[in-house]
Amino acid sequence: STLDRFLCDGKSQCDNTDADEVECEAHASSSPRFYMRTNRSVEQAELCDGVCAGKLMNCEDEGLCNGYQYGLYCDHKQKEEGWYLPPTEVCDGMAMCRDGRDEENCEVNATNIHNTCVGNRHVNGRLIGGQRIMLFNHTRCWTDAYPDDDESSVPCTDYMDQTNCTDVSRVGVMCKINNYTSTVSKIMVCSGKTELCDDGIENLCFMTSGGCFIHKHRFCDGFNDCPDGSDEVDPMCLHLTTTRCFRKGHPGMRPLALPWIGDEVEDCLDGKDEDGSVWPSCGEDITKRVVNDDNTKCKDVFLCRTGSVNFVDYESLCDGVESCGSENKICKVSRGFPEIFTSVHRYKTGHTTTKNLLHCLPGMKSLDFLKKDLCQQSPFRFPMHKTFGINDAQRPKLQKPLYKQDCDNMYGETYVFMSCTDSCTNSKCPLTEYPKVSVCKDQFPQSFAGTFARDTDGDPYLAFVVRERNTYHSDFFVCEKSKKCIPYSKVCDLVDDCDNFEDEAQCTNHFQCAD
Repeated sequence: STLDRFLCDGKSQCDNTDADEVECEAHASSSPRFYMRTNRSVEQAELCDGVCAGKLMNCEDEGLCNGYQYGLYCDHKQKEEGWYLPPTEVCDGMAMCRDGRDEENCEVNATNIHNTCVGNRHVNGRLIGGQRIMLFNHTRCWTDAYPDDDESSVPCTDYMDQTNCTDVSRVGVMCKINNYTSTVSKIMVCSGKTELCDDGIENLCFMTSGGCFIHKHRFCDGFNDCPDGSDEVDPMCLHLTTTRCFRKGHPGMRPLALPWIGDEVEDCLDGKDEDGSVWPSCGEDITKRVVNDDNTKCKDVFLCRTGSVNFVDYESLCDGVESCGSENKICKVSRGFPEIFTSVHRYKTGHTTTKNLLHCLPGMKSLDFLKKDLCQQSPFRFPMHKTFGINDAQRPKLQKPLYKQDCDNMYGETYVFMSCTDSCTNSKCPLTEYPKVSVCKDQFPQSFAGTFARDTDGDPYLAFVVRERNTYHSDFFVCEKSKKCIPYSKVCDLVDDCDNFEDEAQCTNHFQCAD
């Protein structure tokens, strides 16, 4: 309230009590406060946080930020000296300052109309907006202090006050407005309220695999703009240009994702990403594509008869993503497997089972090339410690991609094996508990076999294993709460097999609702 300035000021203001000076030390340590020019105070965390600390405060906590002043200080006509007026009360047709400075230079004419906007003014409950009002440095790019209000608290209904920001820390996008280079504030980026930029670049925003909604130019910039870092592990971040430019929605020089080149959207301030003569390329006609540099070898590609793209790199063929129209159908028929994306193909050699994952599966001649050059074989170890009867020679050997993949389109065994061998760009291994006899035994009465094991701390336990022919394995996910064991094929398959979503909770191949 307006009396906050008298609390804990070292002087007792009350005749019959000193309550205004009690527990000041404890209050200061638990909630440090900042005293503003009018001697009102707010908690430090409320200062310049983009939200007004209270309407009775006139939003003074948002009035002086990063060395820039927003609004005016003056002696109020009817109130005390040293009053603060927010930008919404400057040039509103009602002089509140004794010296009238809040209504100075407010007349709109032909010479200054480029510094005006359509006003958004409410005085005594009466809308006086619709007329053009002047804009100044101290009224531009002020925060939308009451974002939850039905009526906008920014000065202009057309949001032109959120352009041409003086404080660079408030700039969200640089673009052309009415064919003049200008800036747009951060609060307008991805807001969808209006299009201020001539090309609408401020609203070019997308959802990441982790459910984070951010601007296009915040992807692949080397910084985690999303809490889970999903903006930096998108598949397109694996293919960046060596040349850098100033992105319209990012301060500083940054590389571009190769798919942005020639996509008919100017991402660079100078538009060089749409200049075909700047970027090295390979291929001809429908297979022509941008590459990192002139020394990049142009590889053969798979031509698409249908779909939204003309071709698919062999590295991306048969990876479970339908990027080529009928790609999945072609891969399934050519391999002769009933289903290839929720399970793996396996074959036995002596005591060893080899499991082929995704595009390391045999079937097409082009995939023989992939198998040799882009796939590797490695044992799958879970649990990592010793289990009697299971040694490295008997553990499954995985034929998996040599390079990390986006696993958001993988399910079941494929997802488990890829994520648990650190082969995914953004997915964590869902396996945490060891399969034990006490949990799994009753569910597999025909196949049960118990064997001695020690966990990573050396504590002994009786492990649950299943015998298949002359080998043993323990490929089971443990539902800890429901005391169930399920095969890997039922983990991260979009089905709640544990009855409490344990088998789906750590998966990135589907969206999850917040609690």
